[in-house]
Amino acid sequence: MKAPAFERSMAEDAASSASVTAVATSAIRERSIVYRGAITVQVKDLLVAEQELLTYVKQVKGYVESSSTSNLEGSVRRLDFTLRIPVKQFDEAMGIAGNLGIVSQKRISSEDITSQIVDLDARLRVMRAQEASYLKILEQAKLLKDSIAVQEKLMQLRSDIESMDATLRAQRELADLSTLNVTLVTEAKPINPNQRNSWFNDTWVGATERLMGTVYWLGRLAVYGLVFAPVWLPVAGIIWWLRRRKKVQQTKVN
Repeated sequence: MKAPAFERSMAEDAASSASVTAVATSAIRERSIVYRGAITVQVKDLLVAEQELLTYVKQVKGYVESSSTSNLEGSVRRLDFTLRIPVKQFDEAMGIAGNLGIVSQKRISSEDITSQIVDLDARLRVMRAQEASYLKILEQAKLLKDSIAVQEKLMQLRSDIESMDATLRAQRELADLSTLNVTLVTEAKPINPNQRNSWFNDTWVGATERLMGTVYWLGRLAVYGLVFAPVWLPVAGIIWWLRRRKKVQQTKVN
């Protein structure tokens, strides 16, 4: 029995996948290397160093992937950047960052992802060839069940193509733009000797605040008592009169 056209197409495309991969691998002319670096620099002026760094990133057509700040009011202030820099400027960018001050930490790593890119590219070529075959079969399908079967295969295949294409673009971007983590820190400020003995001032301020809070609470209580006087005064008067009457009666009995 003769197999359906779309099944024969899948078998043919699968058989050609290995040959496409071999051709793509043999066509490699340039390696795809992912470069990553991290550097910590102690600077005198945090804002000036930040401006110089960001100006350079803009000049080489890179961009800031993320940034964060910490302890801006403390003795040691810190800025962290994750930068994406064109691969050709990676070494230069490390040098620029290091020249902002005193380098306290530096790390560089690389990864060859050529084989992953080639493999993804080859598989994507095969899947797109399958897509073209499915479209031709869909045009020639005469039976409804064959048409539905081909459409289902085509929808799944297109979903896989989109996912793999996104992965391939991400891998190529990693190879085109290196990742550089830059940490800028300021020098530690000397501690003022007077600040070490500031416990008395802190205690005085805390006690004063609590005293003012107590006075405020008593004032509010007095206002409430005055406002609700028409309610509690008669009740208090009745209670006083009952107690006095009881005391007088006990005196007469004695």
